[in-house]
Amino acid sequence: MMSKGFAVIDVETTGFSAQKYDRIVEIGIVFLDSQGALESTYCTLVNPNRDVGPTHVHGITAKEVFDAPEFKDIAQDLISLLAGRVLVFHNAQFDTSFLFAEFERAGYWVNGAQIPVMCTMQLATDFLPGNGRSLEACCGAYDINNSRAHSALADAEATAELLRAYMNQEPNMQIWDQALDQADGEYWPEVEPQNCEPKYRSELISLDSSFVKDVVSRLPEIEGNHAEIGLLALFDDILSDGEITEEEAGIVEDYVKTSEISAQRFNEIRDLYFWGFATIAWADEVLIPAEIIGIRYVGKLMGKTTEEIDKALTEPLGQRNKDSSIESISFHFESGDVVVLTGDMPQPRSYYEQKLEARGIISWPSVTKKAKAVLAADIYSLSGKAKRARVLGIPVLPLEEVIAQIG
Repeated sequence: MMSKGFAVIDVETTGFSAQKYDRIVEIGIVFLDSQGALESTYCTLVNPNRDVGPTHVHGITAKEVFDAPEFKDIAQDLISLLAGRVLVFHNAQFDTSFLFAEFERAGYWVNGAQIPVMCTMQLATDFLPGNGRSLEACCGAYDINNSRAHSALADAEATAELLRAYMNQEPNMQIWDQALDQADGEYWPEVEPQNCEPKYRSELISLDSSFVKDVVSRLPEIEGNHAEIGLLALFDDILSDGEITEEEAGIVEDYVKTSEISAQRFNEIRDLYFWGFATIAWADEVLIPAEIIGIRYVGKLMGKTTEEIDKALTEPLGQRNKDSSIESISFHFESGDVVVLTGDMPQPRSYYEQKLEARGIISWPSVTKKAKAVLAADIYSLSGKAKRARVLGIPVLPLEEVIAQIG
């Protein structure tokens, strides 16, 4: 296949050990055509699932990567973008060790030995003899400005400028054509891009604490023992300041261990909390930026997968559950079943309670897991009971139709 050109890459990492504990926390790529002309760029922060390392060097905080995709989430996109290109780095040995190690951890073996790689630091021996080898020193020799050093995209852009300077200085050097001729997609796994949403430094997580407090205050009550209610309060406290630190995440883990909350119950509580938060955010069936950030943030804290978080962001939860509940329930009730009435009704509430009681159906004042359904004159009700029912997966059914059916 014909080469697609160059992919100039820079990564920021948690440290220096690619094969052991350290991980990529940001990757920036500049795509150039075979002549060195700019085509496009790509950049994202990466959640390393560990501490972010020297923030004083790369400027990335745990707060910033908390909502970022993991490397496995972007691996297929990167493979699709890089296949068929010459990879260019400044200090290629360091960056490729991390890049290929991350691909391997994500389950993709890349034939790095066959992929043409160029290193602008090594090329400096020929183009800038006697000059310093750092990116800053090499760029300085060509008056290339890099005002945001140790930002992956800024460093990749500076490296791309450096590569262009080399190519302009020696346009007929055979190494350019040789590398381009060697670039071939067959050295990469065949994958389909996933189009994972990147997370940029300019889009730092900044939760509106007043918004979060408002949503948290409207979350439905969840029945539980003192330890479980304490866990919910801990979640509330962590979210209230709009930040989640590693220390706070550790506090949750320690609390669960010491309180002996089972893993199953812990997951149930997190599930209820997350979907409750998302349902309230979707109350008006429109998500504003603060709500989008909030859902992503709470989803990460509650251990939700990227797919679950995306689902919560792309579909009005209440509308989905309301519509599906009507289709999935046949309105069959038996004596002893528990239902909850909510919202304004055409007749006095006592009228419906008597109708239900005559069939042995219990009208309960609050929504709990034992409720078979919530009955509302308007199935699109946004009452507290209706919201909680949707969080618990309890159908909200048309009151009049149910009463008519049970006679």
